[in-house]
Amino acid sequence: MAKSFACKDMGMACSFTARAANEDDLMRKVAEHAKNVHNIRMDDETKRKIKAVIKEA
Repeated sequence: MAKSFACKDMGMACSFTARAANEDDLMRKVAEHAKNVHNIRMDDETKRKIKAVIKEA
C-alpha cells in the first residue's frame, strides 16, 4: 500500500506533501525536502517523528 506524508502533520507551516509506493521511498523524498527547504538533517529522532505521521495513501 502506498504511503503519504505532509509537513503540516508535523505542525509546520509548509504545504509540502509526498507519496510513494513504500516507506523507504517516501523517507528519501521527505529527507531531500527537509534538507533543501527546512535545513533539517535526518537524525534518529527526526525519522521517528516523521514515521509517526506517515499515513496509508
